[in-house]
Amino acid sequence: MNLLINTSVSNQTTIVLDGGGLFYSHGFSSEFHQAEKLLKEIDLFLKKKKVSPKALQGIGVVLGPGPFTALRMGVVVANTLGYALNIKTAGLKQSEFESLEDMVKKFRSKIKKAKSFKILEPFYGRAPNITKPNK
Repeated sequence: MNLLINTSVSNQTTIVLDGGGLFYSHGFSSEFHQAEKLLKEIDLFLKKKKVSPKALQGIGVVLGPGPFTALRMGVVVANTLGYALNIKTAGLKQSEFESLEDMVKKFRSKIKKAKSFKILEPFYGRAPNITKPNK
């Protein structure tokens, strides 16, 4: 089983549990609340599907571009789970896929090539805009 995280859309987070042949997705509203919601939603989703975190073999995350804080949350959670569970990690840019099904397919290809845990870094696509411009 692999877990994929997509926080690259500002008001929606999607998590996917991929078993190779089938995949299950769960989307939830998360605008400005990824920090509070992401781990809880992953935990609930895994419990609902009766999958232990120790059963995960890989973690994937959409690296960007997207909202600064949302991307950081997705990447930090993917890196933390990958490190803690000592499993493979892989990242995708939004430009590499066009649909949820395509994202899962591309991730499967990348995770097969991955050899072990690797720290992933977000891709913002431009300089982060996290403050109001000076007047």
